[in-house]
Amino acid sequence: MCLDNPFIDAIWDSAPLAILILNAEGRIEEANTFASELIGESLGGRLYSDLLVDFLDNPGLDILASSPQKTHLIQFSGSGRLPVPLLCHLFKKEAQYLLIGYIDYHEMNVLRKQLFSLNHELNNLTRELHKKNAELKRLNDLKNQFLGMAAHDLRKPTGIILNYSEFLLEDFHGTINEESGQFLIRIRDLSQHMRQLINDFLDVSMIEAGKFDLALQQSDLISLVRQTFDMNTMLARKKQIHIAMENETDSLLLMMDSSKMEQALNNLIQNAIEHSHEKGEIIVSTRSDADQIQISIRDHGVGMSPDKLKKLFHPFSGAVSRKTGGEKSTGLGLVISKKIIEAHQGIIQVESKIGEGSLVTVILPKRLKEDKS
Repeated sequence: MCLDNPFIDAIWDSAPLAILILNAEGRIEEANTFASELIGESLGGRLYSDLLVDFLDNPGLDILASSPQKTHLIQFSGSGRLPVPLLCHLFKKEAQYLLIGYIDYHEMNVLRKQLFSLNHELNNLTRELHKKNAELKRLNDLKNQFLGMAAHDLRKPTGIILNYSEFLLEDFHGTINEESGQFLIRIRDLSQHMRQLINDFLDVSMIEAGKFDLALQQSDLISLVRQTFDMNTMLARKKQIHIAMENETDSLLLMMDSSKMEQALNNLIQNAIEHSHEKGEIIVSTRSDADQIQISIRDHGVGMSPDKLKKLFHPFSGAVSRKTGGEKSTGLGLVISKKIIEAHQGIIQVESKIGEGSLVTVILPKRLKEDKS
């Protein structure tokens, strides 16, 4: 499209008009200075459609070219990230388009007022959200404080009841009738469950309160896994479950909090036992490569549905599957285990199918990354 004319050159360089020359595909071949300042500096080669505000209705090139005498309002995406409304005419000659537009100041003022109004509303909503978040944090802190205090106050009397029941069962064995003995066994079992529940509540309240600190020291992870495994063999034997351990190596040193890591692994192995059928099988295995260690616990128990699997590590979600021996649990042990693993910069993964069992995999880094925050 020939524009070699001094008058046209003056308009091209100085007039407050946006002028674009486009090819048949709608790509910009040339743009004058005013257009570049309004819409963007690097316009060459860009598609006309890419310059438009996508959430507003804008006419295409074919519609514009069909009525060159008609003025069309086109909302361009401006260089200042605000819509630029231009009143445009489009002329077609051979395989090129010439688009000429000037600013619609009335439309621009309307758009700016709308944007200012939306921005003001957004600021108000943001302030309200901050207030709500602060109130939720305050309520959550109160909940954690109450939970911690209640669990702490309940732990001592529960421990006393447990100790007395065990004392009576041991020292008066054979001297009390069978019914009284069953009562004492029931009291002991419920007290043990209550103590574990209280300890879980305390752990969850500390985790949510941000008071979950690790006492890191170099320890043998394989020895810890074996120790946790041995602690649970009696529980497995009660259900006639075959539990086996497979280790690639006899020793593996790792920086960790041994007490908390034992708690996490103990929860996971116990969970596998509680969800396994009688005479089932559980395999606990460890392997490692250059960068990480993997601990796997495979059972062939009841398994879980995909919906329950998604909520497995959410406290009080009710996602825990039915246990085969009628064991009682809130599922908090799994939540605590996940927090302990993540505190060691690891991850925990669970695969499960109903009727086929579950595979729990713990992946830990061999070297902890330093916290630079």
